[in-house]
Order: sequence, then structure tokens, then C-alpha cells
Amino acid sequence: GMMGNTGSAKNSNEEFEKQRKVVMDKLKSMEAKQLRRLCVSRSLDAHGKKQDLIGRVLESFEKDLEEEISKNVDDRPISRLWLDQIEFANVIVVSKAVQFLESNEENAEKKLEGIETLLKKLNPKANVIIPREDRYSDLDVTKTLINTGLFDMAESQASSAWSEELLKEEHTPETEEYGISSLAFVNNEMPFHPERLAMILNGFGDYSSALKVMRPELAAKEEEDKKDCDDDDDDDDDDDGNEAPMNNSTSPRPNVVPPPNVTVSA
Repeated sequence: GMMGNTGSAKNSNEEFEKQRKVVMDKLKSMEAKQLRRLCVSRSLDAHGKKQDLIGRVLESFEKDLEEEISKNVDDRPISRLWLDQIEFANVIVVSKAVQFLESNEENAEKKLEGIETLLKKLNPKANVIIPREDRYSDLDVTKTLINTGLFDMAESQASSAWSEELLKEEHTPETEEYGISSLAFVNNEMPFHPERLAMILNGFGDYSSALKVMRPELAAKEEEDKKDCDDDDDDDDDDDGNEAPMNNSTSPRPNVVPPPNVTVSA
């Protein structure tokens, strides 16, 4: 698992900088005589200008603060959170199975079956799904992930993990415990656009639409490269020794529809 707790480290850094600023402001407000006495009390060199004295005291304080903060940092592995999520889940989707199977990994299929077996042992009641087609084309989101009706509040409340959490004096959310956050779209004026939302769900794993929204310059370059490639193919057809026949047909050309530019409205 991933060792360390990025959330705790971030909070620790913020606390360190906050405390450091308080001490720095305090030291700047002190006279040189006071700073010398402070240096002596900390067994530091008490000679030099005021700025030198401030630097010595501040460095000494930083060492003390780092030791104090390190005692309170929660370094439990994030794999503990993964286990919590697996044990409490109703549906578990294993990602990147296609890439794993296509790799040169020895006995990839057998190892994937081992992953599925382990997940079922950790949570026998959960539906374990392993999409095996590119871009999750074999994953029916509307049937397997949305409105499954599998969650049972009474059963969840009877679990040991739920009981242990209730015994604690204060609940610590996962966002603070593991430093993991999420984003929620909230808008009371308009719900999600049903067609656009369906397009995102049905095209799960196809990120061309998102690329157009987030990085239009890359999307434009991709379209230009594709166009140049098509032009090269046309030139090859014309140079095969047979002149391309004129097509005087008045029938309309088929429309080539690019990937939709999906914009989600909350």
C-alpha cells in the first residue's frame, strides 16, 4: 500500500508555518537585550546583531516544533482506507484490468482472478465487477452502479466498524483522517442535464470530450493531425495509377460527427 499520510503532512506543514510566523513576529518585537537573555536560556551564542540573535532563536524553535509535530502525525497507510472502503462497499469495480491483461505480466489472468477472489473474501456480499474491454465498454453503468438498491442502512448500523466509530468521542471524517477530498456540484436552480449526463456515463473511459473542454489547444492539434492523416490517405488513393472517377451524384455526403463537447450543467 501507499505508506504515509499526505493529508496529515499537509496539515503539519500548515501548522508549522503558522507557529513559525507567530514566533518570528514575537522575536522581531523584542529588544536585543531580551533576545540575548533568550539565547542564553537556550544555550545559544548571545553575541552579534539583533538579526543574528533572531536567526539563532528561530532555528532553535524550529527544531523543537518539528519534533513536537512529528509526534502527532498520523502515518497509517492509505491501504487502511482501502480496506475500510472494500469492507463497506456494495459494488466494487476493478480498474485497469485491460491494461494489465495486455501487459507482459506473467500469469496475468490468474493474478486477476486472485484479486477477484481476495475482494470477495474481504466482502462476500459485494458485487465485484472486472471490466475486460477497452474504455469500459462492457460496464453497464446504469444497471451496475446507479440505483442498485443494495445499500441497507440497518445492516450497516449493525456492523462492528459502525459500532466502534460511535464509541469514539468525536468522529473524524476521511477527508481529515487521510487527506482525501471530493468535489460536489450544488445548484438549486437547475439539475444535471439528463442527456449530457447520459453521454458521460455511456462514454465512460473516452476522454476526448473532456480534452476539448479542459485543453482545447491539444484537442485542436489532435483534430489537425487526424485531418492531415486523412489527406495523406486520399493522396495515396489518387496515385495508385488509376484516376479517381468523377462523382457527379447529387446525393449528400455523409455527415462526420465529431465527439460531443460535453458540458455538464449542475
